[in-house]
Amino acid sequence: MEVDEEATSSSSLVTASKAKRNKPSTDEIRKVPVPSNRYTPLRENWEKIFTPIVEHLRLQIRYV
Repeated sequence: MEVDEEATSSSSLVTASKAKRNKPSTDEIRKVPVPSNRYTPLRENWEKIFTPIVEHLRLQIRYV
């Protein structure tokens, strides 16, 4: 009985690549703690902070 090594290895690569796409790594998501006394200034200036980061650095950020 012969086993096609190429077919076996390519199917494992496909499975591994799908797993990487479905779950972001911890390096891709960061949470920044904000002290409660800084919430209002952050909310008031969010557009000024958000716009350059998204346009120049091409990062996706959100205020939750």
